[in-house]
Amino acid sequence: MIVGVISDIHSNMEALRNVLEKLGEVEKIWCLGDIVGYGPEPARCIDMVNSPRFECIVGNHDLCILQEIDFGSFNLDALRACLINKNKLDEKHLSFLRSLPRTTEPFPGIALVHGSPRDDVWEYVISSWQANEILSKTKSVITFVGHSHIPLIFMKPGSAAARIAPLFEEVTIDLSRENTKYLINPGSVGQPRDGDPRASYMVLNTREFTLTYHRVEYPVETTQEKMRQEGLPQSLINRLAYGV
Repeated sequence: MIVGVISDIHSNMEALRNVLEKLGEVEKIWCLGDIVGYGPEPARCIDMVNSPRFECIVGNHDLCILQEIDFGSFNLDALRACLINKNKLDEKHLSFLRSLPRTTEPFPGIALVHGSPRDDVWEYVISSWQANEILSKTKSVITFVGHSHIPLIFMKPGSAAARIAPLFEEVTIDLSRENTKYLINPGSVGQPRDGDPRASYMVLNTREFTLTYHRVEYPVETTQEKMRQEGLPQSLINRLAYGV
């Protein structure tokens, strides 16, 4: 099975559309949460992922819009964006978000979670020591996470400590090494934070157990203009151009 792995769309329909065009006719698409928040088009993004081809989990911004999470955990710009997003959604969209699980195992040995297995909402996994603690306890061979908006791969061979693995665009990575676990973040579709404004995603081949990392350009200025029209915070508009 060929699977697209995406995360953190954040209501950026322009970015999502270009990613889906590049993915083409993949068999499934796994979405690691935060479909909404920050961006200008939450309803259209939900409509695009609400199909049998997608398997989605919920993220902290999705939970914010559902009022199932403490608002005090968000900075003012993020909270303002969530409130603006919520006002653009009808009950159909809210019902879809409510239906999403916090974690799932869509394929034997593979787990999806937004934050981390030990804190599915809030933990940003960005260091090898975090990955080591998580992979030492998880039973999954591969754990896909989102939340940090930074594409990363950590690998833990046997009893050795987890380490970060090299990640290059369009280069196939072999995930079939014996007695090795992986924690993988595909990066963000709608608001990258690794200094590259292009949308980020990955493609997994479950037959060969290989992974490739991809970036795709999208019309950032179009999304920025839509954000201005919706009255979204200027800081959120500016950051899209720089990938921060």
